[in-house]
Amino acid sequence: MPEAADRARILVVDDEAFNRDVLVQEIEDLGHDVITAVDGVEALEVLARDSVDLVLLDIMMPGLSGYEVLRRLAADEARREIPVIVISALHDIEAVAKGIELGALDYLPKPFEPMILEARIEAALERGRWKSQERRYLAEIERQRQRADELLSALLPQEAVAELTATGTVQPRFHAQVAVMFLDIAGFTPLTLATPLPEVMAGLTRFVDLAERVVEDQGLEKIKTVGDAVIVTGDLLRPHPDPVAACAACAEALVAGMARIQPGWRLRGGVSYGPVVSGVIGRRRFGFDVWGQTVNAAARLAALPGTDRLYVDAAAYPHLGREAVSIGTRPLKGLGEVEVRRLDLRGT
Repeated sequence: MPEAADRARILVVDDEAFNRDVLVQEIEDLGHDVITAVDGVEALEVLARDSVDLVLLDIMMPGLSGYEVLRRLAADEARREIPVIVISALHDIEAVAKGIELGALDYLPKPFEPMILEARIEAALERGRWKSQERRYLAEIERQRQRADELLSALLPQEAVAELTATGTVQPRFHAQVAVMFLDIAGFTPLTLATPLPEVMAGLTRFVDLAERVVEDQGLEKIKTVGDAVIVTGDLLRPHPDPVAACAACAEALVAGMARIQPGWRLRGGVSYGPVVSGVIGRRRFGFDVWGQTVNAAARLAALPGTDRLYVDAAAYPHLGREAVSIGTRPLKGLGEVEVRRLDLRGT
């Protein structure tokens, strides 16, 4: 007797009551459950209604023949994998061959020999179990592939993911004119010392979630998060007509949003405009990044003192599209004296 997990449901389709009774008795003796149908029409009704592990199908039946049942099963995506053993007279080899051509797995000759019946039923059921396991494995592989794609998309911009998927690599690129903005939380280090860690993490999560939405709304790209800072670019991976102005609008929207969802957390940022190089680094852990003096300038500007302020350099200011207060020149590490303007972010 089979284990409970191996107990199968078998559909017997035969227009002759004697044959059905014999098969039912033999199959039940093997420990399996049996459903019967008297013709092809009833067989299709049963298959549409019930879950079946194996079909024993008589070929020569009035009305809808076994051949037509096989054709319809083959056209049914949900049921085409159900194994079918066709039943035919021992001498009718042509009928058996045609049944196998139409998708039957095996055949069972009449009159029924119990040992052959058992061997072919168990072989067909075992094959069905392997096919079911294969489908589960393939479904799991597909789920894991989708998960990997989701993780990759979380690490890399979509444009980089598309290139990596298509070619296996992401070529470094030089970009002549790109807006780069660093935006971080002013006074974050002392804030972390005075605030419980769960509250800090919750606040950071709200900040980054808001930043991702606002950046997308402005047509910009969030390159990465570094600690409490987000690095944003405009006109890097997709064209943007006013990337510097969009960075300013993004910063204002973030200040307004943080005032609502995280009162007391103040922002500051820096924007520069010019050439950058972009690419993917790392072998085990991919990371998309940008390099160059423009990136360094934006980072240094964001470190200038104050809150709810956006500092822009001389390269970015002509593209800002609004007035900003000149604060003269400031020494920026690695860049020397740089002319800087300040835009107060009122959070409109």
